[in-house]
Amino acid sequence: MIFKFTHAAALVFFFCLSGQAIEDPESMMSSDEPFSINAGMMTTQILGSGYIVQLMNGVEIIHGSAVITGDSGYADQEKGIVKVLGKVTVRDGDVTITSSAVIYYRDSRRAEAIGSAKLVSRDQEISANKLQYDRNRKMSSASGNVSMFDPQNNTYLFGDTGNYFLETDYGILTGDCKMLSISENDTFSVRGDTMENFADSGFYSVTGNISVERGTVRAESHRLIYFPDEEKVIVYGRLPWISNEYSKIWGDSIVMWLDGKEISRLESWRNAGGTFTEDESVNQVYGNTIILDFLRNKPRMLEVLGNVTGSQRTGQKEENGP
Repeated sequence: MIFKFTHAAALVFFFCLSGQAIEDPESMMSSDEPFSINAGMMTTQILGSGYIVQLMNGVEIIHGSAVITGDSGYADQEKGIVKVLGKVTVRDGDVTITSSAVIYYRDSRRAEAIGSAKLVSRDQEISANKLQYDRNRKMSSASGNVSMFDPQNNTYLFGDTGNYFLETDYGILTGDCKMLSISENDTFSVRGDTMENFADSGFYSVTGNISVERGTVRAESHRLIYFPDEEKVIVYGRLPWISNEYSKIWGDSIVMWLDGKEISRLESWRNAGGTFTEDESVNQVYGNTIILDFLRNKPRMLEVLGNVTGSQRTGQKEENGP
């Protein structure tokens, strides 16, 4: 049996059928927060022990501080969900989600956005094919073409799946990850297996099979930390190295300071080594610590500390290293 109502008021009414009261749809799911459903037109269909309310001509769901709006949808009593379709927007405090469809689970206070989903909160923007927002945990889980964007640093993180914890401003992505930190004249690009976004502290951490590109700068390592404000990069784990067209340096850990596309300083700590090309000669040095300053991307001053050894060859520019 189907009941149809056309109005713009909240869904707060009762039905009677054969002397039996049908539960108020407002209380179909238990919660201490105020809950209401508004729509231009509602059609209620009895299905066994429950019913589905079709929502048309504009929908508004209000649950405490959360407001969900869209073009149409339905409320399912048995499953305890409300699905909203069309140009959907979810607003909850400083969190805004847009997508083509949202399923809202009132009991668990969770919204599942499907289709071109995007979450914006303070200084972060998260996009994905599918995105879940848990109001209790203040956490977003995303899958399928996931991206996290930090407008303050103009930095994008991409991955297959990702989680973002809004209260601590911490995000993590996994699966064929890529970072693009874009400045006016160049892009700092990093690939790795896992990327962490410590937005509150202002740095990024990358692990697993890392490769780095920025101008002529190249690097490989197993772990990386990037401080965009300082343009500082730390690489370590599994014989990391950093190079440009004039030099290559390696060691247990390396700190690199960048100035746009150019390296301004390198420091290699423990088991350090490097090759440096100048005119037709190639200088190779080893030591406990290597400190190298650059001028216009060329080595300017070299300092080697502890267990120093070295060699020089002329007439060739081949690179040597691990």
